[in-house]
Amino acid sequence: MSTRMLSAILFFLIVLLVASPVAAQRAPTVVPYPGGDPVNLPMGQPTPTNCLVGNTNPPAFMIANFLMPPEEYKLAFNVAAPCSGCVGFSLNRIHILLNTTSACDIAMAVRLERATFPHSPSCPETGPLYGTTPVWHVPIAGPGTYDVSLPIMFPCFFVNTTVHYMLRIYFQDIDCVGGGVPRLLTDNAPTHCTNWNDFGTGWYDLFQEYPTWPGNLLIYADAECCSDPVPAEGATWGAIKSLYR
Repeated sequence: MSTRMLSAILFFLIVLLVASPVAAQRAPTVVPYPGGDPVNLPMGQPTPTNCLVGNTNPPAFMIANFLMPPEEYKLAFNVAAPCSGCVGFSLNRIHILLNTTSACDIAMAVRLERATFPHSPSCPETGPLYGTTPVWHVPIAGPGTYDVSLPIMFPCFFVNTTVHYMLRIYFQDIDCVGGGVPRLLTDNAPTHCTNWNDFGTGWYDLFQEYPTWPGNLLIYADAECCSDPVPAEGATWGAIKSLYR
């Protein structure tokens, strides 16, 4: 065996040793977004909207061959700026933008949690779960870009500049013609402590884990102004479950 080949093998082994367990399991394939408006694909009945929270930027990139259900994605957001005219807000619907190359059936649910700041006041991280919806089966008829949204019901929270939340998307299963998976969509402005993923190994920051991650996930929610808000700390899982009875 030549010295050059031995050096190449040694370099490969070193890369495997220093790579994180998460990065070693899969890598994002980044594809520029070709343009075009997403097709709205709302599940359930229409819901009222006063403001939009989360990431409402236009799509710039697609992440191909990355979804690996069952897994979850979430996006950190603060409601104060988009809903500044509201004393309180409640979420009615959570959206995610996806691109497919074939017809798919997606089993998914949406969730909301309050963010915590265990390591830095500028880095929202995973916190208490406020609730989750039932799993929906979302039929996608064919290739294209879709704005998939699921209805959700949560108590009326105060609009607070210091409180951050996490919009969570749970993919239970995906069945696409040809065996592929939908592409995740992002904008072109990635930030740390914004996109998170858990595919069974615990939550990790996508942009921190993958330096080539091109932007923030296109996840957002419809919010409605409401009165008689309660502090976020006062919301219990039992009270939220009662909304679905």
